[in-house]
Amino acid sequence: MTGSGEPLRLAIASRLDALGGVRAQAKALALDHGFDPQAAEDFALCVHEAVSNAIVHGNREDEQQAVEVCIEPDDGGLRATVRNGGPGFDVAAAMAGGTEVGDRPRGRGMQIIRTLSDESEWTDRGRRLSFLKRR
Repeated sequence: MTGSGEPLRLAIASRLDALGGVRAQAKALALDHGFDPQAAEDFALCVHEAVSNAIVHGNREDEQQAVEVCIEPDDGGLRATVRNGGPGFDVAAAMAGGTEVGDRPRGRGMQIIRTLSDESEWTDRGRRLSFLKRR
């Protein structure tokens, strides 16, 4: 995708070593789409967190399941949609900080996305995330 409006669609194996490439692509696309360097880095961090969560918590690093990513122009910025095939989770509890692993609270990635994006929505029991970052 360039500033032309063509969406970028990726299917990523549920392996953490794929994250660096996805983050670099997201940042390059944001810069190409007219984002300033800090906004492009913020967008790339949100994509990284969304894909990381989908791999680890959604697909539980099952390489047989892909994480689907779509990045496209929308409303003066870029919209990223990330989907996984996992069992889902209680979105409201995670938003409230109500989920934990052992003694560690969860939801930090969700908070980063909510803070750095202009809009964010988790649907399908958390298996689908869509967020918008404006320039």
